Amino acid sequence: MKHFTSFLWLLFSLLFLASCVSNQDKTDAKQKKQGQTTEVKKLAKAETTKPAVADETPAANKPSPEKVGPIENKPVPAPPGYSVYGPRKVPGSSGRPLIIFLDPHANGKIPVALYQNLAEEHGFLLIGSNEIRSGMSGREVIASFDSLFQMAKRDYPVDENRIYLMGFSGGARVALAFAEAYPEIKAVIASGAGIQAGVKAPKPTFSFLGMAGNEDFNMIEIINTDRSLKRQGFERAMIIFDGDHNWPPVAAAEEAFQWLDLVAMKEKPMPGGPTKIKAAEEWYLQKANSLKNEGRIFDSYEVAERGLTVLDGLTDLSSLRTLAGEIRKNPVYKEQLSEMVKTMQQEMGLQNNYMQAFTGEDMEWWAAELEKLNDPGTKQSEQLMKKRLLAFLGVMAYMISDRAVNEKDVEGSEKYLEIYRTLEPTNPEHAYLEAKRRMMMNEQSSALAYLRLAVVFGFVDKARLFNEPAFIPIHDNPEFIGLLE
Repeated sequence: MKHFTSFLWLLFSLLFLASCVSNQDKTDAKQKKQGQTTEVKKLAKAETTKPAVADETPAANKPSPEKVGPIENKPVPAPPGYSVYGPRKVPGSSGRPLIIFLDPHANGKIPVALYQNLAEEHGFLLIGSNEIRSGMSGREVIASFDSLFQMAKRDYPVDENRIYLMGFSGGARVALAFAEAYPEIKAVIASGAGIQAGVKAPKPTFSFLGMAGNEDFNMIEIINTDRSLKRQGFERAMIIFDGDHNWPPVAAAEEAFQWLDLVAMKEKPMPGGPTKIKAAEEWYLQKANSLKNEGRIFDSYEVAERGLTVLDGLTDLSSLRTLAGEIRKNPVYKEQLSEMVKTMQQEMGLQNNYMQAFTGEDMEWWAAELEKLNDPGTKQSEQLMKKRLLAFLGVMAYMISDRAVNEKDVEGSEKYLEIYRTLEPTNPEHAYLEAKRRMMMNEQSSALAYLRLAVVFGFVDKARLFNEPAFIPIHDNPEFIGLLE
């Protein structure tokens, strides 16, 4: 295992902060949570004989939930250590390019299942970690990743010249750190999060693709990361897709798989390379023209410009260059660019104001402000900005409420949870936190009522529920036991 730089440790000290910290946004309703693990164990051989999505960790080596209370009476199954799509290694098998997925909730099975058809089409091997998650210590994260990394190379037909990481939200931050620490990693696809302000950019030892939805509260961070890495001399590109804070949809991820092939071809020719290059050029031309015809002139230019960057050195780019030049001269392009810059500046200012407002403003102020944000307005740029701000507020509401509850701040947590409920009425996380708060106030009946409400809203993380120290006093309550069944 290679030595870890100060960047790696700093990043782990901030692991997953300001991004997908828990069940606080739309992503978490889609991602069914798995149990928390507190002890990283080695992953051993998996059992797959044909390409299929599988969750694999031998029973003897499965990580187990932290033991809190009478666990022997109410065992909570641990999640499998990783999910895989692709064949096991057999003698004489040729190596495949590998993507390792890092999800902030240890739901590696989600991207593996989501992108399996792309893996078939492009000939990739997919492995997703079901261990690495928010809340783990830096040492646990490092041990778990290294075990997974070494297992993949040992047990699966991996082309060791084409090993990639793809992370979402906090998982994207971790992917960046590991790419700097492991020279074998050739590229990172970071979706929904990049390099946080104040964190030093890595050296350009790998290629980088940043991705974010245009409703993602971390979109500006991805844009700033792309600019920073461009200045650092990275082979890089950026995709802003239509969507929110989530794993990219298959249509957007398809371009990412294509990008990995094109980046690899800049280093070494591959079978069918000219055909793939030609198909990619036609794809960028068609996509740019389609967006232009929809009136999305700025987006059209971004696609054409990205095509020029990605295909540079691989083919003649006169057609793409001509199209990009025509779009850039369109007066609507300048208008849409100006509008985007204006809304980004406004958004960053409002984010700062809202962070201060959590402690400085009352519910009357918040009600009025949320009414403004829920009024979409007429301009698309304003509508998207308001969606990003609402998602940002959901994250901040979770973080500040969770901290207040854990610090046993009865009065402060009451206010913050009221703001949280107003922001996201059906998010199970505020009901879960309210249950913890009620336990703090020795109101066990109320705590159980809020836990039932959390389940109604979609809470499914039984291991987290059982391993929460605040709920130890009600472990033997039949209603609590029923929540675990």
